[in-house]
Amino acid sequence: MRFSVQPQAQHSALTLVSDAIKRGVDIQILFYSDEYLCSTNRVLAIFGSSRRYIARNLSISTLLAADQQHLIKVHPITPGSSIADQLDQQARPIDEFFWLLAYRMATDGRLLPGCKSHDLVYLQRWPNFTRLPHTPAMVRLAALLAARPTPVDVAARTLGIPIAEAFRFYSAARYAGYTDTLDHTPKPLLASQPSASDANERRGVIRSLWRRLIRAD
Repeated sequence: MRFSVQPQAQHSALTLVSDAIKRGVDIQILFYSDEYLCSTNRVLAIFGSSRRYIARNLSISTLLAADQQHLIKVHPITPGSSIADQLDQQARPIDEFFWLLAYRMATDGRLLPGCKSHDLVYLQRWPNFTRLPHTPAMVRLAALLAARPTPVDVAARTLGIPIAEAFRFYSAARYAGYTDTLDHTPKPLLASQPSASDANERRGVIRSLWRRLIRAD
């Protein structure tokens, strides 16, 4: 598999990521522009088979900009390739990628598509706060939502934290798959693989987010 696409064509970088995770395939997305026609040092490797990723010289901010400004090339990751050999040493869980993405996009303190202030939210998987960006208030919010389902706006008032921080946390946590709502049967606080229905719901809100990004630019 090898092809190039324009940024706003059918295959955006985020669509490719979601598709690779859905199908359980391993791909690497290379970014280049007129300035770096042959550049391959900006790489996003998605290991759909193990739900992990590697970002090389590519921050979340750069990824969002690159998808609008750069061409994209996609290659399969083959066993024995240099990027495949780095899987165990460098790859991170894909949920961290979605946390970083949503956390970056919710900097204005508004809820991202798919999240509502009155959702009865509970934490089903604890974020790895040693690696993920957050504020001290978000740790307190996570503890509350792990203890009992609570609407996000009510949780913010209960803890006396800014509503913008609460919304940003909920947006990032939902897109990463760390939270659920009482629309579903509560699940135990375990770092387990998300169900197929959870994965489908997350892909839907991710697509909504990506359309919002394109309109914003």
